[in-house]
Amino acid sequence: MSNSYKNPAIIGPIIVAIGAIIAAIITGVFFKSTYKPTATNGGGNGKSISRPEPSDPNPDGGSPPGTPGGPGGNVIPEDSLEPPDQSDITLQYLKNELERGNQYWQGVRFPSRNVVKDLEGYYWVIDIRDVKTGEILRFKTGEYTIDDFDKKFRDSLAKFTGRILRELIPKNIEYRIFIKGSADILGHDTFQRKFESSYEFKKVDVYQGVDRMAKYRYRYIQKYITDSITEPIRNGDLPNLRAKFMQLKLNEVYPELKGTTILDGDVEDRLGQEYRNVLILLFVDWPENPGQKR
Repeated sequence: MSNSYKNPAIIGPIIVAIGAIIAAIITGVFFKSTYKPTATNGGGNGKSISRPEPSDPNPDGGSPPGTPGGPGGNVIPEDSLEPPDQSDITLQYLKNELERGNQYWQGVRFPSRNVVKDLEGYYWVIDIRDVKTGEILRFKTGEYTIDDFDKKFRDSLAKFTGRILRELIPKNIEYRIFIKGSADILGHDTFQRKFESSYEFKKVDVYQGVDRMAKYRYRYIQKYITDSITEPIRNGDLPNLRAKFMQLKLNEVYPELKGTTILDGDVEDRLGQEYRNVLILLFVDWPENPGQKR
């Protein structure tokens, strides 16, 4: 028989391994007898506190950074955890919706934080969709109203404004809703028409734009000017007429919304249905810590 079992180089590691196994068994029995998850922290199933649905701050899956078990987080016994701050979660979810869009609207964050003077913060450009077809709100050539607006876009507009009322207002987060109409160049010098009988917007109050060649950091100032419109309506009148129509619809859907403001509109020097539209520009003074008291 070989005498290898007497060799110290072999016996040492064997003894260490046996000691580690015994220690692990003792430790496991101790924690099993002393740690009892409470019903308020996962119902005693040993899992981390579940994130509320659908208000998921990390919709791609996994634990969000800095939470127990997530990247940069420590595993903390469940009975020492505090419930998650609902303000943080719901605001982050709203931010994701504004940037990614959904079936009700298409959204993108505007690259500048200085669209309107003295209102520095986040701006999102929102295009309202027809929830059934996914169609983006557009106007027909020469039109400033949409006949079947309520059928196609009212529900989506209500969803958008409802999210603002539900998430931003109760948390006292400053927001503003701006509306900006546009028109393409088609028939710019020849187009003429009369007012729609139900929508005779002869005066439209708008925020004044600044000279784009002057290299201001901002594009509009908080000063109202009145756009007086008379018949015959020209192509250059359509942007502000379209914005006024949208403002009216916003007020019909949610009169509780803080006053919306029209930005002086533009005629784009090009052709295309995408330029015959109305954009909603949402400004939010987004807190660095979404859950902070304001």
